[in-house]
Amino acid sequence: MSEILIANIFFFLSLAFILGAGSAHFSDYWFLINLFLVLLFYFRFRNLKLTLIFLLITFLGSFYFFLRQLTPKITFHIPSPIQNYRAFLEDQIKKNLPFPEENLFRGIFLGARFDDREVRQQFIDSGLIHITAVSGQNLTLMFSIFYEALKSFSILSVRLITPLSLVLIIFFVLLMGFEGNVLRAALMGFLLILAKNNFGRLILRRNILVFSLLIFTLAVPESIFEDVSTQLSFLAITGILYLAPVIESKLSFFSQFIFLRKTFSETLSAQIFTLPLILYRFGNINLLSLFANLLVMPLVPYLMAIASIFLFLPIKFLLFIALPLLNYVIFVAKIFSHSVLYYHLPLIVVLGMYSILLIEIYYLTRDEAIDSNFNLS
Repeated sequence: MSEILIANIFFFLSLAFILGAGSAHFSDYWFLINLFLVLLFYFRFRNLKLTLIFLLITFLGSFYFFLRQLTPKITFHIPSPIQNYRAFLEDQIKKNLPFPEENLFRGIFLGARFDDREVRQQFIDSGLIHITAVSGQNLTLMFSIFYEALKSFSILSVRLITPLSLVLIIFFVLLMGFEGNVLRAALMGFLLILAKNNFGRLILRRNILVFSLLIFTLAVPESIFEDVSTQLSFLAITGILYLAPVIESKLSFFSQFIFLRKTFSETLSAQIFTLPLILYRFGNINLLSLFANLLVMPLVPYLMAIASIFLFLPIKFLLFIALPLLNYVIFVAKIFSHSVLYYHLPLIVVLGMYSILLIEIYYLTRDEAIDSNFNLS
């Protein structure tokens, strides 16, 4: 059995389990929905044996969801020393930065929410609220900084750098309090590291995504099916992985501005994939949010670099360096918060839009080869 065939079987069976759990969560007619999904699978692949397995896994997903409802939820308590260290870092930031700059830095660095409703609304309306939560991109940047810093120590071997980097990621995730999007990014980072170090190449992009979803479905299904921030996080990373390369290839005439081309492609892709859900759940859109993101996103790596150093060296000087960057971000959010349109999309339209996007992705990537050059930010 070929490598690609095994990967595809894993993808579809994992997807069957997730869809089965999802149908049980969202509808009383889950039984009929599951049968409809199985019929679609059969008419597409015409493989009776594989269809029967798909049927079994789909209903297994539904039964697992019902079983989860009958069992008590597992709660994880973050160790007190880590909680105390987070409190210490927040206290240092509050003491040495003015408001709302200190709140913004705590959001970018520690995932803290805005204390002021007006400022928070400005970031929501401008389409920049995502930078105030610890996103997958922020975590990837921080991991890269840690990894490169460890590589600078010549006494450390590659085999030692990888586990040390993973320990730092675990520490950072604990510091964040197990936020859904941070867990998603950390899980995908672990898969990336393990695949590269154990197999010398990366597993299929879609399998990294579906395996992350599968872990969430098994561990915290309510996060996938109810938490809009986790849903938006997965949609954004899907857009970045699959749509961004297509958009970037169309912008080859910007060959002298690689970073700008990459930032534009990733930002636009993430917004295309998250826009239907945002309009359904929140009913607002900023037509100029793409430009606001283009003005701000190039600064995020520098802010995360400062945050990475501050994590282990919490001195005032670093916060003073960050202050003008934070001032600029707040200024951009305030200016672009005045171009908001309000419109709620019906659920049927949202489902139709995502169906089109997913079908398009499938046809673009159905023969996807083992890929080692993609962005997990």
